[in-house]
Amino acid sequence: MSMAATAALRFEPDPALSPGQRFALAVGALDSRRSGLSHHWLHGLPPGAGGRPWTRTVLWDLDVAGPAELTRRLAEIEREAREKQPLAHVISRTVWLAQLGASAGYLPDGEAWTWVVRAARLAHATFGSWGHFARSLIDERARSAQWRDLAGDNAALAEQLLDPQRAHSPWVQHPWPEVLRLHPPQLPDVLPPRAPTYTPLQRFALALGAPLVPAFGGELDWLELGAPGDGVPAVAQGRLAADWFVTARDDVAQVLENLATRGLRGTYREISTWLLEAAARERRPAHAVAEDLAPERQWMGRLVARHLAAHPTIPAFDLARVIHVARMAAACGLLEPHEAWRWLEDTARVAARAFDDWDGYARNYAVGWALKVHEDLALGGLDRSGQWLTTSPASPWKRVAWGDGA
Repeated sequence: MSMAATAALRFEPDPALSPGQRFALAVGALDSRRSGLSHHWLHGLPPGAGGRPWTRTVLWDLDVAGPAELTRRLAEIEREAREKQPLAHVISRTVWLAQLGASAGYLPDGEAWTWVVRAARLAHATFGSWGHFARSLIDERARSAQWRDLAGDNAALAEQLLDPQRAHSPWVQHPWPEVLRLHPPQLPDVLPPRAPTYTPLQRFALALGAPLVPAFGGELDWLELGAPGDGVPAVAQGRLAADWFVTARDDVAQVLENLATRGLRGTYREISTWLLEAAARERRPAHAVAEDLAPERQWMGRLVARHLAAHPTIPAFDLARVIHVARMAAACGLLEPHEAWRWLEDTARVAARAFDDWDGYARNYAVGWALKVHEDLALGGLDRSGQWLTTSPASPWKRVAWGDGA
C-alpha cells in the first residue's frame, strides 16, 4: 500500500459521523494515538483495515480476554468517574476502551457508542476547552504511580494534539463546542458471526491451542482464527514469516514436523539426560549438578532440575504450537482446511493419551512456556493465559471436556 493510501486510511474521517460524534471520539484521542488507533472511526480503523486481531491483542495486555472482562473494566472506570474529580483520565480511557471493544467484537457498536457519548458529555460538562482537558489529564497521570513513568510521553503527545499547526490533530479539527449536540448513531447491535459447527474432536483440538491465541489476537473457536473479513490472513502471514521463517507450504510442513517430533521437549530431554547421568555419576542431586553447566545454560538446568520429577517430558507446549502454526497456515492459505484439520486432530489424539485432564496439560504447558521465554513459572505454575483458561467461564477449557472425541 502506498504512503498516500496509508494516510488516507488513517486520516480520512468516517463520513457518517456528525460533528458531535467526531468530538466524542476526539475526547479519547490521547490514549487512541498512543496505541495507534485513529480518532476518525469508532473502531479506530476504517472498515476492512483488519483491526480485530490487533485490538484483541491490545485488550489481552489489559487482562481483557472477552466481553465479560471488558464490561467489568468499563464498569470499574464508571465507578471511578463517580468517585474522582477531576475526571480527564477516566473519560479518555472510557472512550479508548469502547473503541477497542467495538473493534475487537467484544461490544456491539451501539453499546460502544453509548459509552463514548456518556464520556464525551461528562467531559463537556466538566472542562471548558481542549487545553483545560489536556492539562487535567496530564496532571492526573503525573500524580499516578501507575502513569508517572509515562508522564513525559503523555505531555509531549498532548502538546502535539493542541498544536494549531498540526492539521490532523482531532483537537484542532474539532474545536471545543459551546453547545454539545451529541447523540449516539442509530446502529444495529451486530456482533461478529458465530464460529462454524465443528466435531467434538475438532473443538477439543482448537481448545488445546488456546493458550497461544490471546497473544495473537485471534478467535478461539475458529480454525482460521477469525471470520472472513477480520483481517486475520495478513496478520497470520506476517507472524509465520517473522516468528517461524515460514513463507511457503514446504516451510509449514517442516516446522510442523519438527514440533510434532522434537520441538522444545528435545532440548528439555537433552538437559534432563545430562543432569540425571551426572547426578548418578557424582552422587549429587540434580539441582546441584545444574550449577556445573555453562553460565548461559545454568538457568535452563535449574528449571529442568526443579520440574523433572513432575514432568519427565514437556510435550504440551509443542502440541499447542503445532495446532497454532497449523491454524495460522490455514488462515493465510498455506494449508488447506482439511490439511490443517489433519494436523489438529492427530495432535489432539496424542494429547488425549499423554494427559488425564486440562489441569495436567496446563501445568506441563507452563514448564515449556517458562523454558521458551527464559522465565520461571508464574503464580500457581501458570502464565496469564493459563490462569484465564483454567478460571474463566468463557474459556474453551470450561466448555470442552478433556479428550472429547479422541
